[in-house]
Amino acid sequence: MIHRIQPNYKKATLFKNIQPEIALIVCRPYRLSGTLKGMRLPGATSNMPAGDTEHGRIRLMAITDLHSWLLPFDYDRDCPNVGLGLASLADIVADARSEAETSFLFDNGDTYQGNVLAEHVANSALGLTPHPVARALGDLGLDAAVPGNHDFDFGVDRLTSIVASAPFPFILTNLVTELAEDPIADTSFLRPFALCEKEVRTGPDRVRTIRLGVLGFIPPRMPLAANCRPVARLKGRDITETARAWIPELRRHGADLVVALCHCGLGSDASDASGDDHARKVARLDGIDAVVSGHRHQEAAEAGAEGVAPIVAPGAFGSHLGLIDLDLTFSEETGWKIVRKHCELRPARREPGPAARTVSNLAAPLHDRVRSILSERIGETSLTLETCLAGIRPLAATQLIADAMQREARKRLGERWRDTPLFASAAPYRTSHDGSPDNFVQIPPGPLLLRHAHLLYPFANRLTILKMTGSELRDWLERAARCYRPMPAETEDTDILDPSVPGYGFDLAHGMRFAIDLSAAPGRRIREMALPCGQPIGPHDELLLAASSYRARIWADLADDRIIYESPGLIRDMLIHHIQTSGPVRPAPEPGWHFLPQPGRTALFSLPGRARAVAEAAGLQWEECPGEDRGRVRIAL
Repeated sequence: MIHRIQPNYKKATLFKNIQPEIALIVCRPYRLSGTLKGMRLPGATSNMPAGDTEHGRIRLMAITDLHSWLLPFDYDRDCPNVGLGLASLADIVADARSEAETSFLFDNGDTYQGNVLAEHVANSALGLTPHPVARALGDLGLDAAVPGNHDFDFGVDRLTSIVASAPFPFILTNLVTELAEDPIADTSFLRPFALCEKEVRTGPDRVRTIRLGVLGFIPPRMPLAANCRPVARLKGRDITETARAWIPELRRHGADLVVALCHCGLGSDASDASGDDHARKVARLDGIDAVVSGHRHQEAAEAGAEGVAPIVAPGAFGSHLGLIDLDLTFSEETGWKIVRKHCELRPARREPGPAARTVSNLAAPLHDRVRSILSERIGETSLTLETCLAGIRPLAATQLIADAMQREARKRLGERWRDTPLFASAAPYRTSHDGSPDNFVQIPPGPLLLRHAHLLYPFANRLTILKMTGSELRDWLERAARCYRPMPAETEDTDILDPSVPGYGFDLAHGMRFAIDLSAAPGRRIREMALPCGQPIGPHDELLLAASSYRARIWADLADDRIIYESPGLIRDMLIHHIQTSGPVRPAPEPGWHFLPQPGRTALFSLPGRARAVAEAAGLQWEECPGEDRGRVRIAL
C-alpha cells in the first residue's frame, strides 16, 4: 500500500512513465516463524507510558552492482561461478531477516545491465510486465532502490519502463531534468526521496513506528556518458551538496532516520575531496544515519566513529549482502536515537538453499535461451587472445578490438578526413587485477563463439569518433598510465601496477607510438608520441580518436562539436562483424608502446597461477609465490 504525499516539488514532463516524486511507503510485512514481523498498520500505538525510554533495533540490508546476475553462472565463459548471483544471496537475505524483527532491504544500483541476460531482456518488450530482475528483487522484499549509471545504458525509455513496473520505489535525488537555485526546487526526474515506515518492537508488548527517509545518489556526470543521447538532457548535482540540502527536508516530512543510497565509491572522508566517490563524505554529514556505497565494486563495512554514519559496500554481482544494525532508544521527548551501530558483510552462499528456488525458477527460461544464443560460432582465431598480461605489453586481444573500431570508423568518416591520422582506443576490460584473480580473458586458438565476443567486450558501448589535438591525446594517454605505481629511481623490484586503479582503465590508443616513463609522476609519463612512420606528434596537430561512447564522455570532456560521429550500433557488434568477415583472425599487436628504458632496473608483475603458461609463452620467467596459487614475473625496464 502506498500513501502519496503531495509536496510542492516540480515533476518532470520530459520523460514518460516515471514514478511520482515522493511516496510514503507502508512496507509489506514478512512472515517469520508463522508470525507477522515488521510492519504494523498506521495508527497503532505503543503501550509504553509517555516519558519512559524504550529500546529497539532495526537492520538495514543492502545489495549493490548486481549487474543482472540472477544465477551463479558466467555466460561469457559458459560455466558456473559459485558464490555470485541473486539466487546465491536469497538465503542470506532470508537468514538475515529472520534474525531481526524489523528490517529493510535496499538495492544500490547498476542492477539491470552488465551481462548477456540483461541485454537479452533489454531487447525484449516489457510493457507493464516487471523486469525479471526487478520481479526477483520484489519477491525478496526490496523496500527501495536507486538506479546506477549503467542502468541508463539501454536508454531512458527502458529505465523508466523498469521503474514504472517495479514492485518497489526508485529514488534519485541528484540527477534531475531542470536545475533550480537550490536542490529542493529542482525539477525531479524520479522521486527525490521516499519515506519507509515499519514497526519496531520496544518491549514484550510494545511497538513503535519508525520512519526512514531514503535518498538516492549517483555520480552526477556518469549517466551523461551513457549510450543514449536523451540522458544528456538530464542535469546532475554534486552528491554532498544535494544530500546536505535534502536532510532537513526529510526531517520536515517526519523522517526519524535518514539512509543514503550512494551509487558511488567510498572515496575520502576529507571535506575537500574531489571526484565522484563521495560515500565517506556523505557519512560525515550531520543528519545522515546510514550509507550504502557501490559503483566501484568495493567490499567494506565501516561502523564509523562517533558522529559518522556506518557504511557498507557489498561488492558486486551478488557477492555479498551488506548489513547495518542500529540499536535505538525512543522517548516522546527525543524521538528515535541511535545508541549503537554495527555493520558487516555476509558472503553469498556457495550452494544455494531453499530461498533460491524462486529466483532460479524465474531465471530458468532466460538462462537456457541466453546459453543457446551464445553458442553460435562466428569465426576462428589463429592465436591466443588473452588479457592477463595487460599493462606490461601490447595485446592481440585489444588490437583485435581496435582493428574492428578503426575499420568501422574509416567507413563512416568519408573523404574529408582521409588524410587525418586516426587512432583507436581499446581497453582490456577483464584483467586479473580487478576483483577475482581469474577475471581475465584467455581464448585459445580455434573457434570463436558469440560468447567470446562478449568476453572480450562485455559492455554495450557505442563508437564515438573524436577530433582532438596532440596535447589532448597526450592527456588521454596520461589517464590510462595512472594504472602504474610511482617508481622513482631509488625504488627496487616494486609491483608495477597500482592496485587502487582498475585494469580496465588502461585504455590505450592503437595505431601510434609512444613511451611510458615509470620514473615520472602520474600525469607526466607519456613520452615520444609519434605516428607509425616515426613522425613526431605535436601538441597542436589535428587527430582523430575512435573510442567508446562511455570513455569519450568521461575522459575527453570535449564540446559536442568535437564529436565527429556517434554510431547507432554497438562496438561489440562491429567486433563480431570484423571476426565474421576476416577469416581466421590473427591480430598482430603493434609495438606501439613501450616503457622508457631504465638500465639495470626491474619491476614485478603478479599473476594468478592459471596465467603461468601465457607468461612463459611470452618469454617471461615465472616465480612461484609460496603457499599461494599465484606467481610473478620480473620485468626488465
